[in-house]
Amino acid sequence: MASFSSNSKDLETSIRFLDCALANSTGRGPPNLGSNSPSLFKSHIVNQKNTKDDSLDASIIGMASGRLSVTSAVRRPLPQNPQLLHDVSITLAPHEFELFGNQSALSKTLSQRHWSDAWDRLHLQFLESFLTHGSEQEVFDIVGDFIQNCSDTLEVLQDECAKGSRTLEQKDVAWLRNERNTWRLIYCLYQNRLSTRHRAAIDSPQDGQCTLMEEDGLGSCLKQHRSEKDVVNQLYENDPVVRECQLVIDWLEKCAADFKLEAGGPEIGHFTDKIVAWENTLLQLKMNKEKDSNIAYGASKSIVSRLDPDAPTRENKSLHDLDWEDEARLMQQIFVEIRCGRLDNAQLLCCHCGQPWRAAVLEGWRLLHDPNYESAPTAGNVLAKMPIEGNPNRDIWKICAWRMSEDYKMPVYTRATQGALCGNLDALLPVCQKWEDVLWAYLRVLVDIRVETEIRSQLGISQEYAEMPEKYWQKELTLEEIFEQLGKHQNCREEANKPDHRVQEMLVLEKIGPLLNRMEEWSMDCGPQMLRFFAHLVLVLRLLGHSDLAGDNVIQSYVKYLISLRDPRLVAHYVAQLPQEEQINNYASFLATVVDSEERQACLAEAEEAGLDIETITTTVVELIRKQESKCHITSETTASDLKKISALDWLVFYPAQRAEALWQANALIRSFLAAGKIEAATKAFNKIPADSISQIVSEFQVKPDEVDMNFHQNLPRRVASSIREYFCYKTYLDAKDGFSDWHQHFHNAKPSKPSDPGENATFQDRVAFDHRASVYQRDLDRWKKTMQNQSKTVKTLLYNVLLFPAGGWLVDSNPNYADQTEFMSQEDDQDKLREKEMEYLRAQSIPEIVLLLHTVLYKMEEYGECVQLADLVVSEQNQLYKVYSKEQLGELVVKVADASLALLEQKKDPWGLPLSS
Repeated sequence: MASFSSNSKDLETSIRFLDCALANSTGRGPPNLGSNSPSLFKSHIVNQKNTKDDSLDASIIGMASGRLSVTSAVRRPLPQNPQLLHDVSITLAPHEFELFGNQSALSKTLSQRHWSDAWDRLHLQFLESFLTHGSEQEVFDIVGDFIQNCSDTLEVLQDECAKGSRTLEQKDVAWLRNERNTWRLIYCLYQNRLSTRHRAAIDSPQDGQCTLMEEDGLGSCLKQHRSEKDVVNQLYENDPVVRECQLVIDWLEKCAADFKLEAGGPEIGHFTDKIVAWENTLLQLKMNKEKDSNIAYGASKSIVSRLDPDAPTRENKSLHDLDWEDEARLMQQIFVEIRCGRLDNAQLLCCHCGQPWRAAVLEGWRLLHDPNYESAPTAGNVLAKMPIEGNPNRDIWKICAWRMSEDYKMPVYTRATQGALCGNLDALLPVCQKWEDVLWAYLRVLVDIRVETEIRSQLGISQEYAEMPEKYWQKELTLEEIFEQLGKHQNCREEANKPDHRVQEMLVLEKIGPLLNRMEEWSMDCGPQMLRFFAHLVLVLRLLGHSDLAGDNVIQSYVKYLISLRDPRLVAHYVAQLPQEEQINNYASFLATVVDSEERQACLAEAEEAGLDIETITTTVVELIRKQESKCHITSETTASDLKKISALDWLVFYPAQRAEALWQANALIRSFLAAGKIEAATKAFNKIPADSISQIVSEFQVKPDEVDMNFHQNLPRRVASSIREYFCYKTYLDAKDGFSDWHQHFHNAKPSKPSDPGENATFQDRVAFDHRASVYQRDLDRWKKTMQNQSKTVKTLLYNVLLFPAGGWLVDSNPNYADQTEFMSQEDDQDKLREKEMEYLRAQSIPEIVLLLHTVLYKMEEYGECVQLADLVVSEQNQLYKVYSKEQLGELVVKVADASLALLEQKKDPWGLPLSS
């Protein structure tokens, strides 16, 4: 019994995910699992306390035998709510109110941009979706994002086309729509398949145990009464072919509903308000009875004498000409609603047009089920009798529906409607014009026959069923035979051979190997959007457990197209999906075409993010990235690659003899981080150096402790001395940045808020409360000011340490006469020049920044006189800080100093902060 419960929960999960795949979601991200979208798998699990009947709802069962309603299969009265029937003066069909306010927020945003970029944005959007959910566990989140990306882009393009601002190829719209539908198909099919495999693995028999199917069979045998619903519940649960066919039917109906919504077109509500049936015939009969010939539009031939539903057939006479037109339009609309999986809408439409009897006819397919057998009363508790679900005479109704669908005197859409409900393929095919319609017809008939066969084989012993015609049973085909028939059908022969439908066919048949081979062939000569779809389909199939060499070739074709776009982010991440050797070859060929310096930097950064083997692609990858990232501020966040570089420093600190090299490499890494604005990463790299590294280095070179000062370079090799000095420079700079960050945080976030004055009309109690809050505020403000004064002193010292760094200045090497200078310059001249340029760049970027930070502290603390003195510090020849300033930066500093001078004047002082003489 526990196994049965687990199986039902798995099936419920699969169904909920199918609802997500079929839902017309309007928000970004993965589909909403709580969606109330009009899916045919909505409300499939019976919510009953009896765990033995924790199975599929009768609404699932009904799908196999013509079920099209999204609601429960319980027999219910025909809708009589005037609001549901839309008894209004404007001509709106029953479902048209649902169309208002159905545009997603992202679509509105995209529509404000230039529509021609929408196609190109799909490449980046798909990449972001794949990167956001890149694991096997999140494969359905990826597919959900793909569905949403296609829907949003399709909506934007169609909106722009409707406005007339651009022309749009219909084949492009059709392709994008079919791509979205294919992702939906993958979503629902593989949710079901993975759930089935998972249940099969859990339910595999062990010693002394029985399988889930055996337990279900035993439970069924013990059940005293089995209804048609129970039988078909078991069929759907145990037969994966029937279950998967029904998923495809639901998918096809969802696709048709979306296409109908997007395409628009005339409907019944556009031509008539709520009316009585055959109103023109009724008026004609009244006029004839009153012998009044004054009628605007008289009948052109003899009409019926009665208005019951069977009158035209019984009397072999016609309705009024206008009524025949309305009838034909109504029947076509009813079939369209059924094709879209919306039987409720079709019934509402019948009632809207004054034909509730026709809505009742559409109820006859429902499977019989008596819930009273499942809820036996306990001792002292008498349960109320529940209504019986379904049609007790369903077999007789089905025979009648079959005969009506075979009657060639009936309108073609009337026959097709009945054929859809009773499984008559010959009545359905004449109105099926597209590949999707024909497939839907074949699958509906297949599932209908499977369900009918199961019901009669399980319940035929205890119950006699009316015989169906032999022709009915002859239409049961396998899925392979169905798709073979689609390739021969005159209405869809050409469509069946198109790549999008071939992909859908092989997904349904689960022929993944042939699918990959065909996509490899198609990718050699296809458009960019089709190529994008093929590449991402390969990636998704990989996550689902399907991998093949042909898939690598598809991705490689896509990479070649992305190279033509020259987008390094796209190229790097899709190259990373190829085998190792192909990664090197393809990305190396792409780098060979890059000439611009900044573009090269971007390519390396994206390669780093994509996880490519950059060391193999370029022999000096670490130095090259560090050098080029010094000018490329891609992001200020610490990336995984940054952490990898920082972590690599650990190899240089294991042995004391390597501390000098560790210091050199750490300084080089910190330079690249600071140039890119990555303060956090620079701090982490700095902290990788053990605290005793300096003492280890000086002891290694036998420098006496009393000689370790800022002039220790005279006693150490130039490279080592420069590393130590640069290390202290970075320590000073990072301490200053950290101190300013703490000061800024406390200044802006810790300052108490002044209470609001209650006003002159405030009550005495409010005034007393205000006085109390004011006193508390004043105490907090005094405490905050004292704290800020102490913090300001500390941060000023830290900032001045950078500006007044001894022995030449911050990030300036000392230049003594080294004994080994000639040898050093001959061996490492290029590296030294590069290092000097990087340090000059950092000085030019950081010193003006530190001056402005110091000015901010002084100005906020109202120390305006010291603000003015910053100008003297900058232009001082002793420090020569002005040399790193550009004209723009000097102009900005002058403006800051001028602001401070104005503040001094307001304090009755001169512009330099001295008191004015009276």
